Amino acid sequence: MQFAHLSLVRALTERGTVQIDAYVIKTHNYAIYNGHAYSEKPPGPALMGLMVYAGALPLLEVPAVNTWLEWLAGEPRADITSRQQDHALRVERIRRFMVQYLLTLVVIAVPAAAAGALLYRFLEIFRVSHGLRLLLVMAYGLGTPAATYAGNFYSHQLVAALCLGAFVLLVWLAQGQGGAARALLAGLLMGYAVISEYPAVLIIAVLGIYAWQKLPGSLLRMVLIGGMLPVALLVVYNLVAFGTLLPVSYAYSVLHRSEYQTGFMSITYPDLEALWGLTFSPFRGLFVRAPWLLSALPGYLLWWRRGELRAELLVAVGVSAGMLLFYASAARWWGGDAAGPRYLVSSLPFLALGVVPLLRVVWDAAMRYRLAIQSGIVLLVLVSVMLTWSEAVAGHVFPAETLRTPWSSYIWICWQAGYIAENLGIVLGLSPGVSLLPLAIIVATFVVLTALLGSSVADPKRMHSISRNPAFEG
Repeated sequence: MQFAHLSLVRALTERGTVQIDAYVIKTHNYAIYNGHAYSEKPPGPALMGLMVYAGALPLLEVPAVNTWLEWLAGEPRADITSRQQDHALRVERIRRFMVQYLLTLVVIAVPAAAAGALLYRFLEIFRVSHGLRLLLVMAYGLGTPAATYAGNFYSHQLVAALCLGAFVLLVWLAQGQGGAARALLAGLLMGYAVISEYPAVLIIAVLGIYAWQKLPGSLLRMVLIGGMLPVALLVVYNLVAFGTLLPVSYAYSVLHRSEYQTGFMSITYPDLEALWGLTFSPFRGLFVRAPWLLSALPGYLLWWRRGELRAELLVAVGVSAGMLLFYASAARWWGGDAAGPRYLVSSLPFLALGVVPLLRVVWDAAMRYRLAIQSGIVLLVLVSVMLTWSEAVAGHVFPAETLRTPWSSYIWICWQAGYIAENLGIVLGLSPGVSLLPLAIIVATFVVLTALLGSSVADPKRMHSISRNPAFEG
């Protein structure tokens, strides 16, 4: 999937066209229309990456950078390519890898990190401590498939960040915090989510109902205006590519046409096998990889019983359940070669919110075995982090869709063989055994900075004003 986005970025930047004929060999996700190849994916991520790609190309031509790339191509430990390739081809592939790395960093990872910081700030409305907010943000950011797809040029984590951002802005607007500019921004985020991943329209529909119920007409109009601007980009793209206003790329899919001809664009009705597969199966089960998220189920119940923020609760439940049922109705619910249930990534922030009321009760209320329960939750988070990252960095590709038990038939084998995903450490020439050290340093730095930032922005006066807000009283 990431090569479908990358192919469109390259076609627009290098050739000034939306046709990906010259790059189609790199992706399985393409459509053929009037004899030309096009990405079958929506253009949002590629459009965001245009300036990044255009700026990166000249940097790679700097003599010092070229010298470094030449050295990497001849360094056996920088093994992101086959040693059988010609030296010039190895240099070119390393160059493309560096560009893709930069694209992923700017377009996907930075919005994902911003979503984590925003989630931390948003959790103030639940009146939980700095430590609990930090625990939830770290659990979400490091112990769910969000971590996996924040490091790959897929649309899922970008859409998660956009939808969470829109939701937070709408809640603040409903509280009377902000005006027309914030409403316009919320609409922009909602619209861009749709042009980045079409099924995100389900999340946006839930957010739209919330906005309709909570916002005055003047702000609601600004949300609509903001949402229409990205949609206008999509209309222009579809007119240029397919000669129509509608997003029809999937109708011309080459390799997955039979699936898209099932039901309505591959969607029929929820299937029990798919529901099991997306939740508890080793194949693609979310709760197998992130068992701490099971806490959201009793958390939602506690949230409702407290009588606070019930409209926001309905949004969280609606998004989480709606996306699960939607993808359980899809012909290819497993998402091809993937690490975990990639299609559910966009809804994970809303599922994580359901854990907050349970954390609040377990840490604040006097109860028997409280320390044991707290320890159990922390242990589940640590296990989730281990499972998430062990799958995310095993091998150079995600587990194949033919492997129904990826842990025993792929992930464990890769780790035993030292077969680690392409990463910055390998590009720097580190051996596979220590190549993840730069990533570990980056993650540790992020955790420390988040903790320091959280301590500095934890304003007691702000927390007091929130706690006294009638909207949040039970």
